[in-house]
Amino acid sequence: MGDDASSYTHTPTRPARLLDVVAGRSAAALASLLAAQPAAFAAGVEVVAMDSFAGYKTAAAQAVPDAVTVMDPFHVVALAGVKLDLTRQRIQLQTLGRRAATPATRSTGSAASPAPACTCSRPASTTA
Repeated sequence: MGDDASSYTHTPTRPARLLDVVAGRSAAALASLLAAQPAAFAAGVEVVAMDSFAGYKTAAAQAVPDAVTVMDPFHVVALAGVKLDLTRQRIQLQTLGRRAATPATRSTGSAASPAPACTCSRPASTTA
């Protein structure tokens, strides 16, 4: 599921395939797609893979209540990438006092001010 509601079907004997693409990004769009399927189709649905839009989960839970809803792999990776970027930006802001390179450091490659000393707790190095 993404900008347009799309549905895939999968059976144990063949790989998942696109079932349909419906214009719109709403619970109503997915509900109408599922309602248009034969009753045997809904009874055979075991897993519904979708993005994290709550409307899709609501529509799937109503149309196929016994199915397990999961996030599809594309959206899991996309969400992980967003969270990784936010974490990287937060740590960079905490350690360097800024989220990204300043215009001066982009062109010259040299830091405008030295990075603060590491405040993490690690054992002091010893030399023999």
